Formats: sequence, structure tokens, C-alpha cells
Amino acid sequence: MAKTALNKKVDDFFKKNHNVPITEKTFEKSGLNINEINEYGNLLHAAVNYDYDKAHIMQFIDILLKKGINVNKKGERTGLSFIHLALYGYTGEDGIDYSYSEEFIIELIKKARNYGFDVNIKDNDSEDIPTCAVASEIYRGSVLKIIETLGPRYELPEDFLEKYKKYLNEARRGNNNRWYNRLNNELGAITDYVNKSKLNYDDLNLLAKDKMELLKSKTNDLDYDKLANLYGEIHALIEEIRGIISKIVMLNRDSSEYESFLSDSLNLIQTVLEEHLKEMEHKPNQKSLEAVKEIAICFAFASLIKKIEEKVRDYQEYLESLRKEAKNRKTLNECHLMLNEIAEIEIGDELKTIIEANIEKIEVAMTETRESFEALKSAKNAASSFIPISDIQEDVDYGNLTIEELKEITLSNQKMVSSYRKNIKDKISSLYEQLYCSVIPLIESGLMNKEDIKSIFSSTLSSSKVKEKKK
Repeated sequence: MAKTALNKKVDDFFKKNHNVPITEKTFEKSGLNINEINEYGNLLHAAVNYDYDKAHIMQFIDILLKKGINVNKKGERTGLSFIHLALYGYTGEDGIDYSYSEEFIIELIKKARNYGFDVNIKDNDSEDIPTCAVASEIYRGSVLKIIETLGPRYELPEDFLEKYKKYLNEARRGNNNRWYNRLNNELGAITDYVNKSKLNYDDLNLLAKDKMELLKSKTNDLDYDKLANLYGEIHALIEEIRGIISKIVMLNRDSSEYESFLSDSLNLIQTVLEEHLKEMEHKPNQKSLEAVKEIAICFAFASLIKKIEEKVRDYQEYLESLRKEAKNRKTLNECHLMLNEIAEIEIGDELKTIIEANIEKIEVAMTETRESFEALKSAKNAASSFIPISDIQEDVDYGNLTIEELKEITLSNQKMVSSYRKNIKDKISSLYEQLYCSVIPLIESGLMNKEDIKSIFSSTLSSSKVKEKKK
């Protein structure tokens, strides 16, 4: 498929975001529109047609599905759904076609089913998804797993085995060993599946009762822990019973007993999940919420999935509010109080790191404030004999002071020391002035000159007596 304008837009989008997760925000910024189409399909088709990061493709498709893109859109030229197209692989940078993995295809089908995908959709050649998987020379995975993933509403065409063998022979005649070996290796399992799908009512009835009994044993005394361990097996049984019901309905026979049992089983599972969600309200946990969501998605509980997603968003907002609160703890007492409160919180270690960083900064400011008081006391003791000094009030509640308040006290103390220094300097200057005035008559009489006076002052300051007094 040549790159159309739509394909180029999608190509540009994936290249621009190749090293970051695909989110709703990045999608909205791109200008892409879920209603854009071309002759080959829509954005879903464009996403699976080229060599993009597989995780990014899944993230992109999740966003498209949530936004309500037409999951059953078929290309006007080919009639291919995006699942059909994915089965024909993608084109690499080297121009060669490659196969998506079986896991990738299965995951695509599961996601599409959750948003109303028509499991019986056919292309312009009247080939459904499993037949397309058989016909694809590129695909490397299991056809039977695709059939099982499509679920009980999938109706196997009557000529499916005939078409399977036709493509097997085509692969053999064309010497396409990889294609031939894939189909030939699964022929026995496909034949068994087709034969079982043709069971009569009595056979189906017995099979349904066996599956019901097995499901009863799995759901007996069901609680969340048991469900978390067995939900995969339980879901597989439910899908099998749905498949049997579908076949019974096709025979125009009554399936109400099984449908009622299935409904009761699903209601029980949903109730267990809802009760567990209520219990989690007292002690929420991101990992646990995601685990519950995974089970809800498995059973396609749409309303419950929405409720869980809301709780996940609320919980994420709560965690973000805790991060902000931790950053905003300004005093030592506030920080220690929060440390005691976060011990059992999921992001407790992260919050502890934030708070301890705050504590470190506060303690630096506290040390500076204490040192400023020590300097002030020392200055007071030295200056008290020269100038009048008021008492120092070190009545400081360090634990309840912010860094800004501590810095303000430190600055105030430093200013006080500076004022002592200035006042002492002024005092000494005044004393010298008085002394000098007293010796002016000696200078005027010529008995002494200014140099004699300065020499005496200098000699006095450096004398041993002054040094001893200082000690």
C-alpha cells in the first residue's frame, strides 16, 4: 500500500514521538482526527501498516478506541478491517513485508472486541478473520488461537476446513515452505475443532453440563484472592460455555438454562470485584487497582472498568497531592509529622526522600541561626564595657520556624553585631578625640608636637601592658 496523505500524517506522528509514550495529550497535539479516512481505511489501518514500535502502536490504538473510532471500518478498495490488514503484516524500512507476532494479533482482537468489533466481519472476498489468517503468507501464528480469541459470537463458516485445505495445497504447489508448514502443523487441531463444532444437541447438552460443573467448582466460595488466582481459567470456561450456547442457539434449541447460569456466574464475579474495590478504599494501592482492572477487562465489565479507571485517576491525583504536600512542608515539626504519616503509603519512600531533603535545608538554616546567636552573645560580652547593651532574647521555637523565618532571625542577629561594632568604633573615636583635645595646649606651647603624640599612641597600643590586658 502506497503512503497516502493519512498514512504520512500517522508516519510523522510516530516518528515525532518515537522515544516517548503515546498519550492522549500527544495525540491531541498532533491534530489527528479519528474521523479521517482514506480508500484503505482509517487511523487504525494506518497504525498497523508500517514498521512502528509495537508498544507505541498499542498505546495509539488504545487512545483511538477510547475516543470512539469506528472499529469496524473497512477499506473501500479492499474491504479489509484493520485486523485483516494486520494479518497481512507490515512494511519495514527496507520495503520488505514482515509478520506481526501471534501475541500482537491476539491483543489487537481482544482490544477491538471490548469496543464492539464484529467478530464475523468479512473482506471483499468474503473472507473472515480466521480465513484471512490462513490465507496470509506473512502471518506466522496460530489460526486456532485467533478463532478462540474471537469468542462465542464467532460463527465458523461451513466451508472453513475446505478453504483451509485449499490454501494448504496452494502453499505446497508454490513451494512456500514456511506458509505450508504453518498450516500443515495446525491441520489436525483445526480438523478436530471443526468436527466438534458440528456436534448434535445431545452432545452439546452434555458438554455444557460438564463445563457448568467445572465452573461451579472454580467459583464455589469465591473471594477476591481465589478469583485473582483462577480468573484466567474461569474466563476460559465461560468462553467455552458461550461457544456451546451459540451452537445450541444455531440448532434452534433452548439454551436458557445455560445462559441463566452464565449470567449468575458473571454477576458473582462482578460482585466479588466490587466488594474488593470497596475494601480498598481504606488503603488504596495503584498496583492492586490495576490488578482488579485487568480482571474486569478480561470479563468485559464495561461499567466496572470505567469505575476502576476513575478510582485510578483519583488515586493518582491523591498521590500527586501528597508529593506537593511533602514539598510544601516548611518546618522541622511539619516534616517529622508527615514522616510518621507516610510509613504505609505506596510512594512512602519517594515522599521520604522529598521530606528529608526539606529537613536537610531547614537544619542548615537552623545551624546558621544558632551560630548567629553565639556570635551575638560573644559580641555582647566584648562590647558591654564600652556601650550599653540590652539583653539577648533567644526564645526561639526552632521546630516551628520556616527557612525564611530562620534566615530573618539570622540576618537580624548579624545586623545587631554590626551595630555593636559601629557603636564601639564611634565610642573609641570619641575617646581619642577627647584625649587629643587634652594635649592640644602641650602642642601649642611647643613642648610637644603632633608626631610625638602619635608615637605615644602607637607605642601604647603595641605595649605589653595592652596585650596582657587583652588576654
